[in-house]
Amino acid sequence: MKKTLLFLILFIQFFTLSAQNPTNVKREYGSYQGFSDGNVFSTAIQPDGKILIGGAFSSYRGDKVSNNIIRLNPDGTKDTSFSVGSGFSNSMYANYVSSIILQDDGKIIVGGVFTKFQGFPQNYLIRLNSNGSKDTSFNIGTGFMDNPNGGSTVLSMVKQNDGKILIGGGFLGYQGVANKYLIRLNADGTKDASFDIGTGFDSTVNSIVLQNDGKILVCGKFTKFQGASQNRLIRLNTDGSKDISFNISAGFDDTVNSVLIQPDGKIVAGGYFMRFDFNSQNGLVRLNSDGSKDSTFNILTGFGFAPSVTALGLQPDGKIIAGGGFLSYKGISQNHLIRLNSDGTKDNSFDVGTGYGIGQTDRINFIVVRPNGKILTGGYFDSYKDITVNNFVSINNDGSRDITVQTGNGFNNPVNAIVQQTDGKMIVAGKFTNYQQTPQNCLVRLNSDNTIDRSFNIGTGFFNYWGGVSAIEAIALQPDGKIIAGGGFTAFQGVSQKQLIRLNPDGSKDPSFNIGGGFDGSVGTDKVHAIALQPDGKIIVASDFWQYNQSPNGKLIRLNPDGSVDKSFNIGSGFNYVVESIVLLEDGKIIVGGEFTKFQGLNQNFLIRLNADGSKDNSFNIGTGFNYPVNSLALQKDGKLLVGGIFTSYQGKAQKYLIRLNTDGSQDDSFKTGTGFNSHVLGIAIQADDKIIVGGEFTTYQNSVQNRVARLNTDGSHDVVFNRAIGNFNSDSNVRTIKVLPDGQIILAGIFTTYNENNRSAYIMGLEGDYIATPLISKITPTNITCTTVSGEASITTNGGRSPYTYLWSNGATTTKITGLALGDYSCKVTDADLTIITENFEITLIPDTEKPTITAPVDVSVNISSGCTSNGVVLGNPITADNCSIASVTNDAPTAFPVGNTTVIWTVKDNSNNIATATQIVKVKDIALPTIKSPAAVVINTICTTADVVLENPVTTDNCTVAIVSNNAPSTFPVGNTTVTWTVKDGSGNIATAKQIVTVKRLDVKVTINAGILTATETEATYKWLECNNGSFIEIPNENKISFTPIKIGNYAVEVTKNGCSVTSTCYQVKTLGTKDFDLENSLKLYPNPTKDFVTIEMNASDNANLKVFNMNGHFVLSKELKAGSTIVNISHLAAGVYLFEISNELGSSIKKVIKK
Repeated sequence: MKKTLLFLILFIQFFTLSAQNPTNVKREYGSYQGFSDGNVFSTAIQPDGKILIGGAFSSYRGDKVSNNIIRLNPDGTKDTSFSVGSGFSNSMYANYVSSIILQDDGKIIVGGVFTKFQGFPQNYLIRLNSNGSKDTSFNIGTGFMDNPNGGSTVLSMVKQNDGKILIGGGFLGYQGVANKYLIRLNADGTKDASFDIGTGFDSTVNSIVLQNDGKILVCGKFTKFQGASQNRLIRLNTDGSKDISFNISAGFDDTVNSVLIQPDGKIVAGGYFMRFDFNSQNGLVRLNSDGSKDSTFNILTGFGFAPSVTALGLQPDGKIIAGGGFLSYKGISQNHLIRLNSDGTKDNSFDVGTGYGIGQTDRINFIVVRPNGKILTGGYFDSYKDITVNNFVSINNDGSRDITVQTGNGFNNPVNAIVQQTDGKMIVAGKFTNYQQTPQNCLVRLNSDNTIDRSFNIGTGFFNYWGGVSAIEAIALQPDGKIIAGGGFTAFQGVSQKQLIRLNPDGSKDPSFNIGGGFDGSVGTDKVHAIALQPDGKIIVASDFWQYNQSPNGKLIRLNPDGSVDKSFNIGSGFNYVVESIVLLEDGKIIVGGEFTKFQGLNQNFLIRLNADGSKDNSFNIGTGFNYPVNSLALQKDGKLLVGGIFTSYQGKAQKYLIRLNTDGSQDDSFKTGTGFNSHVLGIAIQADDKIIVGGEFTTYQNSVQNRVARLNTDGSHDVVFNRAIGNFNSDSNVRTIKVLPDGQIILAGIFTTYNENNRSAYIMGLEGDYIATPLISKITPTNITCTTVSGEASITTNGGRSPYTYLWSNGATTTKITGLALGDYSCKVTDADLTIITENFEITLIPDTEKPTITAPVDVSVNISSGCTSNGVVLGNPITADNCSIASVTNDAPTAFPVGNTTVIWTVKDNSNNIATATQIVKVKDIALPTIKSPAAVVINTICTTADVVLENPVTTDNCTVAIVSNNAPSTFPVGNTTVTWTVKDGSGNIATAKQIVTVKRLDVKVTINAGILTATETEATYKWLECNNGSFIEIPNENKISFTPIKIGNYAVEVTKNGCSVTSTCYQVKTLGTKDFDLENSLKLYPNPTKDFVTIEMNASDNANLKVFNMNGHFVLSKELKAGSTIVNISHLAAGVYLFEISNELGSSIKKVIKK
């Protein structure tokens, strides 16, 4: 009884420990896709819908499988009831299965390139039972003979209705007897002697098809049959002889890979050929049943397929599906698969999109049209329509991918970074391009059940247009939910974005984070390696680049929250190589590790601590440091630093791959790793209980098996509890990213596709971890009632404790969110998995409306008036108003009449809570009526001066409102002649009118008359000064200041006349006779006729001659003549009609006469 009790206690303890094993898988993210390590060559579909697949693979969905053959369930999962053990192998050549056929009894015939099955000899052919075991009743003896030229293989098999099996390939014989490239076996594996091909073919048979009449179509590389020319296609009779009714003439110029027979007997052939019967025919042809070309099937336009067709399928509706290595059809892009109508035209209802990739080596090896219309394709390709499928995919009848056959739905490439949001959603970044069979370039957000969060949409995501791999290496989550991502990308959603971006919580780009030109570089491998977010929102970024937005960064830079460079962080010339990891300390200091060996030109091997300003912290002394790079850092609560990498020593002392340092940089000797890890450490994380999770490329720790992930105690010893079931990551794998969740779960990411032989999670997985109790905390967020809602609601979030949580609200609800709440008090009771209970109370209240309404004033108004000074009845329009609740009133302060000018109208809107908002509108009244102006009368001024002061009278002005300004452009003094003065009147609105006034200034010349020796000035009411002329100068004659002057001697005299401030001196006059008047020239002259047309007669009663000068009315000199005493005739016939001045003078005086010339 005691033994039984002890056993029971031990069993219970073991069961409890097993149930809580921290290395158990907790979260699965989907398996790797398809057949990643080799070609798929053949398939066969069982009546139950299961799918047999053969090829050159050894894994499926990331899981190791038996070599070269597998059976899938209809949904794409592995059928575990089918097992071939170690499968097929070949000690000499490549090893693969190239052909599979099913018997009616469920047995499976397999052919290919293998020489062993489950380690025993089996040359190229075997029959399996339905469970995958060998059917020993099918005996092939020594099997097929090798071809010394290579290519020994079984490529094609067909089962006849009588159970016999036709086999074609690259073999030369069977069971030691020559039989080149084609044979027929009985149902038991013996050779059918009734099928005789004589000397057979001269090269490989690729495909065999049976006609309904039993005749056999054979295609391949051969050019001869039984020694006679037969280029690549032949039809045989049932006994193996050539069917001479089938004549292909010159045949094909290169290999035929595949043939099919239509219900009407026509034959479609595809291959590498470019000609048929010497005529151009690229890759595909349809023949009539007699072997002649069917001219109704035309693919020639655009040269058909380039370069090859390797597989064919026929639909019940007669449409033909062609697959191969081609990248175009008729000159138009078409990647590897197409459906043709019966006349050879493309069937556009079958859309393969981007197809199977663009590689020249990509190809399709088989096409199977299933009874439900879906199409299976296999071959050598990595994707279909940009979704990773790896060599096998099922397609719907319209060309879309058939998601009912799932060949793997996890990440298709490595995961590099993980961060969890406060709501439990997880952001995953890496090198992948799809997840769960959905395009997702480098970044995705997952719900708590690991499905894609569709509210986070990055569109086409990230790309690298420099030719490198597009990947995100690092992410950081801001408190506001925005996401900073850095890596090897150069574009986001097709727009340039170099290596760094910030996204909004919905996945869109945050335009407020502006990196300008970003990081400078042109090498495809250059990237951002690490990001650290400071509490103040500043961002530290490590990269391969020397410049950021044209600013030097020395491999490490700190940015402000808007993406600009933080100039307060200065590392000078910085690091000589890459920084891989960043840790922030509470005091603002920064620890960085990486591949560098120098900082600011001085030795600094792979690790450094910086001050907050970027300078080196000399209190952290690592001496000679590490001998190889540092990959990962983790900071403990006590400030000690865990360092992992590829190093094997520190400060010259052996220390393999992991070390713990004190806060001053010295080694912490209390952390003892012993012999340590056997390979690199790439990731480190610390649990809440201070235990240490380590990931990397290692397979042992302290000489104990520990495959790629380990957990250490705080002293560095091996935590064997974590060791018990860990391991069996696939070879060449690593763990580089570790995230410990609040509930103790451990998320691992890196390069792996299996764990503990479990293929359900590729590149990322979650382990159970250790639940470490934390306080159960809940927070209720109520939504109170407002003026726009009739009820409130509340939601609750919970952290700590142990999930899952259950909720019971005071209204009986059990969900995380409740709605339809009236005003009042409520509560919610939260219970976790450990039955810990907390109750949160809250109140739904009415929130006062404090939000102001909005108002947009009507557009500004302009009004023109032509009478009066105000405008009545101005139409202002209506403002646009809005309020979160309701509007009570809209008013304005507009006057009844608007005066000329600008008036500001203030519109005011008030809601029912008396919140007010205002807007302004400008009303502009413009006076367009012109003022009037009448200028003063014209003014004439006579003066002897060159200018004259003139006093102008004011004009007469009027306006409908007010006259603002009256001005003129009169000069300060007026010159001789006519001056036009422009008078301008401007009213208060700036309207202008003008009028003109003429001011005439006439200058009078000073003349002197001589009468009986007395000189008299002709200008009166002036001041006079008589002068004696003396050879160009003047001598003032004293006391002679009267208007007349009587010389006392004969000579020349002039007078200076001063009037109105101006002085003018006359010309000099000669006095020959003193005293009294001897001769009066004026009275001695007689001039006639006047008016005259041609001649003027001048009679002069004087003893002396006189001089005549003639001027026109403009004062221009016209002619002169000497007048003799008596009568003189003057000819003016040549002058124009008009008035002329005749000036006649001698020593006795002068006289001026007007003469009118007709």
